Amino acid sequence: MGNSTARGGTYPCVGGTPEFDQPNGTYPYSVKPIPGYTVTPSSGNVTVAGTNVSINLTFTRVLYPVSALESGLPLGSTWYLNISPTWNYGPSYTSTGSVLSFHAANGTWWYNSSAPGYHAAGGSFTVNASLATLNITFLPGAAPLYALNFTETGWPNESIWGAAVYNTSQFAVPTGNASFITFYLPDGTYPYSLCWGSTGPFLCPTSLHWETWSVVIQGASVTVPTRWITPTYSTTFRETGLRSGESWLVVLDGTPHRTNRSSITFQLSYGNHTYLIEGPAGRTVTGVPPAGVLSITAATNESVVFRTGRTYSMAFARTGLLRNETWCVTLQGLKDCTANTTLRFSPLSAGTYTYTVRPMTGQTIAAKLGNMTLPLSGNLTIANRGLTVALKYAYPYLITFTETGLPVGSNWSVTLRGSTRYTTTGTITFSEPNGTYGYNVGAIAKFTRSAMPDPVRVHGGPASVSVAFRARGGQPSPWTREMMLARFVPSPGLASLP
Repeated sequence: MGNSTARGGTYPCVGGTPEFDQPNGTYPYSVKPIPGYTVTPSSGNVTVAGTNVSINLTFTRVLYPVSALESGLPLGSTWYLNISPTWNYGPSYTSTGSVLSFHAANGTWWYNSSAPGYHAAGGSFTVNASLATLNITFLPGAAPLYALNFTETGWPNESIWGAAVYNTSQFAVPTGNASFITFYLPDGTYPYSLCWGSTGPFLCPTSLHWETWSVVIQGASVTVPTRWITPTYSTTFRETGLRSGESWLVVLDGTPHRTNRSSITFQLSYGNHTYLIEGPAGRTVTGVPPAGVLSITAATNESVVFRTGRTYSMAFARTGLLRNETWCVTLQGLKDCTANTTLRFSPLSAGTYTYTVRPMTGQTIAAKLGNMTLPLSGNLTIANRGLTVALKYAYPYLITFTETGLPVGSNWSVTLRGSTRYTTTGTITFSEPNGTYGYNVGAIAKFTRSAMPDPVRVHGGPASVSVAFRARGGQPSPWTREMMLARFVPSPGLASLP
């Protein structure tokens, strides 16, 4: 940013080309340069004579002397110095003397040095419109490396984050409560960045979001703990078309917010948020979809226009539950529960809505829209009429039929609701919801069965039925299950036989 002064007025400039409207004549001008730069020409006179006039300005960055003083190397040794601004690679220099001189612009510069068979710590130096000096001490041998650990908490699982140290990036995806990234570096002062984005791997620090700091390593490993705090962004829903005092509703992430003002503002975290908008009956939502997902990456404004038009209802009607049992449905994040037979959402504008029928412990649920079977979670579209979804709840309670009187291994059967089951054991079971059911026990040759009682009734729990069989004509039965389970005690006489 610079300032231009012409005909007594000062005009700040941010990029682009500043323009002045002046009548014919000659005018003095001057240009105030940006700090760290010179400008040519910096002043002069300009003459306007019936046509537009342009003045070309050239900005040149000012460079200041820097001296790097080396110690520790044998006389005449070759050594190298690399410098860079915070994240971009800069120039490299080579010297065989103890002093290396170069020029650099104002600012903070990072450096590292090397020499065959020696090492030196890296660091930074600052140029501030005057001579800058840095001292570099070389030590024999390879530089020992130390761990620079970045640990994080608070970052969502399955979302990628990254760390960059001196132009080297690494990435991690948390799979538990925390994750970490490790670099191995010699002594020195290093710039580092933590970054994150919507997809990855991404270039750190030029990803969607990033922050930069510095860290010093001096003879030991360093751990940088990071705690992520989700940023929030201002999101405003602004309505037009309603009469003064009429209320309207915004459901955001399942929480309803009703207002009679013309706008309502939320602070939302980065990411996706579900919403639903409702107005008064007979006022349809336009301008934005009446329901959907907001993808938040920055502050945003949503313009909601209400117009006179038809609104609809979306109803869910249930059967199969006991009286006063509560059931729930979520529409576009808004959860509603009732003990009544019908749950209704209204007034809704034409559009597509996400729904979920909430499960209940131990039940099965069937959903239908007319003759079409629906999943328990999905999307429903209202076009030109309301919708009613039929829900049939079923609790699969156990009905147990137990038999007595048959010989061991006998095959017998029970038929319930058209399903026949066979067994050679003493019990047959069915799983059924609440209701009253007739049944039939299959005939067994040479046996009669007890008269079948009234239909079996299931009401909020399991039910049982006993079935007794007797041999026909008074003939003795073979061994029955009951006889096999009886306990026999041998007589004392038998026990004394040789």
